[in-house]
Amino acid sequence: FFKGLAGCGSWCCFDEFNRINVEVLSVIAQQILTINRAKALGVPKFQFEGTYMQLNQNCNVFITMNPGYAGRAELPDNLKALFRPCAMMVPDYALIGMIRLLSFGFEDAYNNAKKLVMTLTLCSEQLSSQKHYDYGMRAVNSILVAAGSLRQVVGDLPEWTEAKIVMRSVYDVNLPKFTVEDLPLFFGITSDLFPGVELPHADHGALPKAIDDQCMEGVNIAPGKTFKVDPVPAFTNKVLQLYEMVLVRHGVMVVGQTSSGKTAAIHALSQAMTVCNENGEPYEKVQIHTMNPKSILSGQLYGNFDENTHEWSDGVLAVLYRTCAFDTSPDRHWLLFDGPVDAVWIENMNTVLDDNKKLCLNSGEIIKMTDRMTMMFEAEDLEQASPATVSRVGMIFCETRNLGWKPLRKVWLDALPEAIAPHRELLSTLFDWLVPPITYFVAKRCTVPTPVTDQELMSSLLRLLTCQLEAPDGLASDLPKVLECAFIKGIIWSAGACVDSDGRVKFDVYLRALLADNVAEDEAHLDFLSKNRDYVNQERKAIMPPPEGALVHDFRFDMKKAQWFNWVDPSSRFGIPKDAAFTSVVVPTVDTIRSEWLITELLTNGFHVLCTGDTGTGKSVSVKNHKLLNGSDDSWMSISVNFSAQTTANATQDIIDGKLDKRRKGVLGPPLNKTCIVFVDDLNMPAKEEYGAQPPIEILRQWMDHAGWYNRDENEYRQIVDTQFIAAMGPPGGGRTRITQRYVRHFNVVNFVPFDGESLQRVFGTILDWVLSKGFSSGVKSVSAPMVVATVDVYETIAKNLLPTPMKSHYTFNLRDLSKVFQGVSQGSADLVKDKEQFIRLWSHECLRVFHDRLVTEADREYFTGMLAEKVAEHFTVDFNKKIMPPGRSLMYGNFIDPKVVINKKYDEISDTELLSKVMEGYLEDYNANTTKPMSLVLFENAVQHVSRISRVINQPYGNALLVGVGGSGRKSLTTLAVSMADFALRSIVINRTYGKFEWREDLKSIFMVAGVQNEPTVFLFDDTQIVDETFLEDINGILNTGEVPNLFNSEEMVAVNEGLSKDAREDGINAGNPAEMYAYFISRVRSNLHVVLCLSPIGDAFRTRLLMFPALVNCCTIDWFTAWPEEAL
Repeated sequence: FFKGLAGCGSWCCFDEFNRINVEVLSVIAQQILTINRAKALGVPKFQFEGTYMQLNQNCNVFITMNPGYAGRAELPDNLKALFRPCAMMVPDYALIGMIRLLSFGFEDAYNNAKKLVMTLTLCSEQLSSQKHYDYGMRAVNSILVAAGSLRQVVGDLPEWTEAKIVMRSVYDVNLPKFTVEDLPLFFGITSDLFPGVELPHADHGALPKAIDDQCMEGVNIAPGKTFKVDPVPAFTNKVLQLYEMVLVRHGVMVVGQTSSGKTAAIHALSQAMTVCNENGEPYEKVQIHTMNPKSILSGQLYGNFDENTHEWSDGVLAVLYRTCAFDTSPDRHWLLFDGPVDAVWIENMNTVLDDNKKLCLNSGEIIKMTDRMTMMFEAEDLEQASPATVSRVGMIFCETRNLGWKPLRKVWLDALPEAIAPHRELLSTLFDWLVPPITYFVAKRCTVPTPVTDQELMSSLLRLLTCQLEAPDGLASDLPKVLECAFIKGIIWSAGACVDSDGRVKFDVYLRALLADNVAEDEAHLDFLSKNRDYVNQERKAIMPPPEGALVHDFRFDMKKAQWFNWVDPSSRFGIPKDAAFTSVVVPTVDTIRSEWLITELLTNGFHVLCTGDTGTGKSVSVKNHKLLNGSDDSWMSISVNFSAQTTANATQDIIDGKLDKRRKGVLGPPLNKTCIVFVDDLNMPAKEEYGAQPPIEILRQWMDHAGWYNRDENEYRQIVDTQFIAAMGPPGGGRTRITQRYVRHFNVVNFVPFDGESLQRVFGTILDWVLSKGFSSGVKSVSAPMVVATVDVYETIAKNLLPTPMKSHYTFNLRDLSKVFQGVSQGSADLVKDKEQFIRLWSHECLRVFHDRLVTEADREYFTGMLAEKVAEHFTVDFNKKIMPPGRSLMYGNFIDPKVVINKKYDEISDTELLSKVMEGYLEDYNANTTKPMSLVLFENAVQHVSRISRVINQPYGNALLVGVGGSGRKSLTTLAVSMADFALRSIVINRTYGKFEWREDLKSIFMVAGVQNEPTVFLFDDTQIVDETFLEDINGILNTGEVPNLFNSEEMVAVNEGLSKDAREDGINAGNPAEMYAYFISRVRSNLHVVLCLSPIGDAFRTRLLMFPALVNCCTIDWFTAWPEEAL
């Protein structure tokens, strides 16, 4: 660029110069310095960047820029020194306004210009300060432009005075952006400045009626997403304001909370204008082109150069923008950016949004915008937008409180089935009676772990009512009673399902009081009445409220029998099949039965579900074992996606695209006559970017709102059909974030509460009885009930007393740890555990392994052993220190004490330490005899204990270990020995200088082949010195969670996998011709054979951050903390 400049001698203005990175700026400074020196010497030719070239003395460089804020750099000193600074002062707006007005033919330009500027000055002083308010030069200019065009249309009509024209322009440009509170102030300011000026009513011809008609017919937002809208005046006014704004600004921003009608307003206007055009009215047809700027990388939005080939590839925006600019038809084109605004991607559009109207791409291409194009932006807030952006666009501000929840009710009531339509009035009064107090109560008095707005609660309620009215068995004859009870049940599972355990209790009390009209004294209700003066107290009672004796959540309403029933029949017992594997056992409780009902109702009616709740409340299990997702129903298929902190939007898109078929051009979907459910686990784990957006969630939201996304290779829109989403996430905190409300609003939120003691005892009691039914003596069976109580007691005590701190960030205990204790106990065999004491000893050992091994300090370990001793005495009346574990001795169990036994090894107590040392030495000699890298280890007692702990974990189904200790504490060599004792294959990776993602994926493939195709039990040993790239942990997180790494194998490699598996698959009764079944079979073999052993060092922050970012490292691993070596060992 500078070569050309110096050669041809032109002047150049670099606009927004400080958006270039500092590193680049200092290189530029060097180049300008070379040119300036040559000019000073007056030479005709000079040496520039390796070229000897001609110099034209006229060349010069100018810089214009805004001082620093987000996304701007400070200019380096060597660059500043080359330029003479010149500060621009604030101009006299009134003078500019006067001259502009005179040029439009205004006679009293002086007074009108002063009033116009005064209006903006007073607004900036008196109104609230909002991110989207701007009263600068550009605001003045747009009012002047509006006044000029209005003057040409109505200038000679007698009823339009000049004051009216100016005031109308001020209104048109500013009204749409003010909040509800600021409007009266604004009207006060204008009525003072323009006394006695009454504005004539704006005449929009056929447009308002067309807007109302389109709302009633349905606003089509995307293929298959048409919504009827109630055209309330607040909404249609916004649509008309949007229309007026589009006429005066070529950049328009629609801002507002979720469900305030942003998308609906834009699409309603475009449809209405198109309909008017077809009827011969003076309006243009409108085409809307939507994209989500945060669901792809910036390079995929604008276009980028390939690093290696230097080829330019267009981005989504570049292609759309060019198509619109070169279109010769008279249609209007609106480029709609539906997604969070941040300081980077939108500033790249500065030249488009100001009066240049040009899109400048990196390739050097400059595309001019036509007059028929409008850039539209739709965002929830402008927290991250810079002043440069806000001043360049027209603002429309939408608020939910202008709409309220009643339009949702009206649209739903209009669509009632014929049989129920006569009862419309009854349903309408039910809403008036229950919805306002309940939503207020939930918002003010309960803790809602995942925030939900009133409008979303209303939508959830309507979805549940729709589900219940579609009851397959039909409804009972007494319709008023059935409808009221169905409504109550809907309220319980919409507003009452998103609160936590304490909230459920409060909710229960308040709802029962409301239904019995017993709220005259209720403090919460009086508070509600004082804040909602227009609520009419109907003083009515429910015909048939839910029965007493338990929470309202504990009853279900049968639409056919018109009765309330318990969810679980108290007399029923659940039997586990004799030959079931421990990892596959799921015992139903009232919680799982309820959530299964909710999920089934919503999914079968085409709605989306979001399960929230703490770790270990059974979210993932409930969803994965659900009959629609576990593959038992042929008309449904499922895709499972696990999010973590490193997930990217592109990866998310590829996982889903890769498992869907091409239906026809531009349409993807599951195989015909199937519906696909995408299960997203840990939805809120992706890390927020610098400006707070989460691209993986944005790409999913793009599907929710617009039924598809862009194919990144061809930049073409792809519709995705017959797909639904169900997601699970923990409450915000730790590595988990709060996700955008614009995505949550599409779901019914169901909060899974932690199991109460009763449910836990029922679940683990059932499991323990099943374990002991395999031939254990009656003495052992007698301990079953107290053992369950004792385990729950130990778990609750340790969770309450050993809390996580920055040094002990892995002190998070959840139900998975409880089940690990019982899984360990289930490994005992009846011929070795003969009496009560032996059984209690086995149980104590498992508690120590699960809880005690992760503890960091000696004090914590002593506390735990002491607590365990108390619990043993309390629940089993046995003296722990005498009978179970005398002080100074350690409990040890293992299945390796007899090296001659190869299959069906027995898990037994190892009390003879001398024998143990001998056996270990023998194993070590065996290993050294068969390897090229012998290990010379001294096996002191502490090391032997660690070997037996590692051995215990890798011998368990789905057993993975996390070994935490400083380098050199023996984590890897002891694992190597344990693996050799178990006779498993040991795999690890070898790092070299060029090792990267590609090599990592290749290594993972070979490990998966060994475990999945060759069916060999394998241990993958991975330590933190091998983490070249944090995405390695992302893949490990996936293996721990689901056993798979998404898109690891391409289709050709999968063919090879399937060929290797086909023989075994046929023997196991799997259909070898069905790729989905074969893949599931392959992954199930990998899961049962592959054990991951991670070695991390606790030093520094990296360990803590990784545990937060990849929750599976704690949730799916047994943790063993390596301490410093004891004296005797040294």
